[in-house]
Parts: sequence; structure tokens; C-alpha cells
Amino acid sequence: MKQSESGIVLVQVLVIVAFASAMTLTLMIVQDQAVAFERKSGDRLQAQALLRGAESSVVSAFRRDGQLGSSVDHYGEAWYLASQVPIDLPQGAFSVSVRDEQSRFNINNLANGNLAAKAMFARIVAAAKGDASWNDRLVAAIALGGPVSDMSDLAAFGFDETEITALTSIGCTLPDTTTINLNTASDTLVRALFDNPLSAGKLLALRSRGGYVTREDLSDASLLAPAGTGLTTQFISVEANINWSSADMYSRTLLARHTYGGGVNVQTIRRVTHKQ
Repeated sequence: MKQSESGIVLVQVLVIVAFASAMTLTLMIVQDQAVAFERKSGDRLQAQALLRGAESSVVSAFRRDGQLGSSVDHYGEAWYLASQVPIDLPQGAFSVSVRDEQSRFNINNLANGNLAAKAMFARIVAAAKGDASWNDRLVAAIALGGPVSDMSDLAAFGFDETEITALTSIGCTLPDTTTINLNTASDTLVRALFDNPLSAGKLLALRSRGGYVTREDLSDASLLAPAGTGLTTQFISVEANINWSSADMYSRTLLARHTYGGGVNVQTIRRVTHKQ
């Protein structure tokens, strides 16, 4: 074989070896990616299962509470006790929080020019040292765009992030006209709702002593619940955070409890899930 021919053969061999090496490396990378994808998919499925499990436990407790026919709802009940401080897991961490959505003012109550709701909200904003313009701006926004489904929707009506955060501390968005639950409302809201320091102080003292108040407690203390308030709730929200190996997920679910002919049903109104 001539030297030039042997050189060509050597080059061809080297090309084949290089190609084979490249193919082997590609197959190894693809295999590693497939394994990693499968592991991440499994982690996400496990995280989702934990999120749904937490939500289901709250739903069951909220339904059972309704079936008992209690005339009050408060943060000492089982549906709220399903909340837990963050707990460490071998694969990460997990936390659940539950809130009575009727512990705040439902800004959708402002629809249709509801004067009583507007007056109530004005007192709440003043008590919370908020911007006095929020009332008229919210009324205009809801009149223009109709009831809103989430506080973040207010950004479309000119409310900035700071304002929305402040409003979220005193307000919420619910699909029906709702009352504020005196058993779960903040001290600030209770004082604003009564618009009478003595009456508000009496209710807060009763609530602090027993954890909640009943209609009988109000009657015995000669307290009249302000218009637009109550002692029960129909809407609660569940927030869950889970970090499971490579999966980091968050969900927020709004639940509504309804009574139908003696039966009690809890349905999901909306759910937001994020993969963080």
C-alpha cells in the first residue's frame, strides 16, 4: 500500500472512531437527560399529590363542620387546624395555611352602587390608615369591569403593587355578596365595623376570652352585630407550599361551602398552581 493510501485509510479510521465516540457520548447524554426528566416528572407528581392531599383534608374538615350545623365559624375549628407550620421532609419542606376569606371585606360588594358597602369600606380604609381615594377608585373599577376574580386584577385599573398589597390585607374578591365574619376579622376591622370603641372593645374582649362569640354572647352583652357582618363563613382559602427534591410548587385554592336540602357540599371556585 502506498504511503498516501495508508494515510487516507488512517484518516478514515480516525473519522469513524470520532463519529462512534460522538454517537456514544450523544447516547449517554440523551440517556442522562431521560433519567433526569423521569426523576423530575416523578418529583412533580409527588409534589402535586401532596398539594392535593393537603387541600382534600381541609375540604373534608370544612364539609364535616358544615354537616354539624354549627352557628359559628372561627379559627379554633378543625378546618383551620389543618394548617401547619412548615415541616421538614427528607426530600424538602411542606407547609399549609388556611384563611377565612370572609375575615376581610369583599370588594365585589361594592358592585351596583351599594351605598352601605361603600360606607363600610370607607370606615375600614380609614381604620387601616389607607388611601381615602381607594373607595371611589374601586367603585369605578368594579362598575367598569364588573366583579373581579382576584385582587391582582386591580392592576388593570391603575392600582400599583403597593396599593394591591395593602388592599389585600383588608379586602378580598368573592363571587357572591358576603358578610364579614366577626369571629375571624382582625381587631382593626372589628373596630371599624362597629364604629364605636366601647362596643368594639366589648366584642374583642368576649372573643379573646372564649376564642369566638355566638349570637347569645352578643345578646347577653347587649351588642348588635353591625349590618354586613355575621358569625359564619362560606368561603375559605388554602395555600400550600411544597419542596420535594427537584420540584418546588405552590397552590392557592378558594373553596365555597353550600348547603343543599340538608346536604353540605364544598366546591373549588378557583385554583392557582405555580411551579417555582
